[in-house]
Amino acid sequence: FEPLPLPAHVDDWLAQYREAPQSISDLLGLTNRVSLSKARHAIYLQPLVLPRRSPQIEAAETRLFQGLHGFLCAFYTGIAVVRLAEVATLSIDKPQKRAHVLNSKPILWRDSVPSTGQAMPHGQLSAPHLLEALKPRPNRAKGVSTRIGGALPADGFCVLGVTMADLFCDDDDVFTGGLACLTSRAGLFSFHRYAEGGGDEGVMLLRACKTAAHEIAHMFGIGHCLYRHCLMNGCGHLKEDFATPPFLCPV
Repeated sequence: FEPLPLPAHVDDWLAQYREAPQSISDLLGLTNRVSLSKARHAIYLQPLVLPRRSPQIEAAETRLFQGLHGFLCAFYTGIAVVRLAEVATLSIDKPQKRAHVLNSKPILWRDSVPSTGQAMPHGQLSAPHLLEALKPRPNRAKGVSTRIGGALPADGFCVLGVTMADLFCDDDDVFTGGLACLTSRAGLFSFHRYAEGGGDEGVMLLRACKTAAHEIAHMFGIGHCLYRHCLMNGCGHLKEDFATPPFLCPV
């Protein structure tokens, strides 16, 4: 477990963000942290697929989703990891720059980065908006507080949306590989950047699986590791992402 080096590039995570270390006391003291229980005991994977896929793309997606499921079952041994059978298809309206899925509010779609003008002809979806679509919404009809919509089943500890669509967080962001919310126990992960340029499918899957496991760990309340090379290191770009190990350090 090598010590985490000081940032060597302006885009490295630690060069961009100043984070406080997280202790065990900090983790256990999180006010919005939810623990596994008999009522909430499973990690769910929700496939979010693009429309009008070719048979070849659909077959490749199936292999990737199955590989991801197998990795997460091994990584989170002792916790049920369930792939939801119902695939949610994204509906994209390019002229209006909007998308919908799971009866959500409009999800922003873009084909360029506003801050730089960089073209994204394949299109990108707003990760925060898509994350909102995965979250159950509060319903207080007739004085009874329940949760409706979203993709998290009643017995789910958390849900991770999995997609081939490219994602972004804000106008300055070129892309993001994933995003998670502790309070709603919903997360999101994209294969897109790991699939760029083809290459070995096994290498691509390993790189992608690390990000998926990282986002799920955030939903358990685990913050970024600032001590050692660790799955929970923050990543500011793909080179830093690829260097992250597929395991947690002792800290």
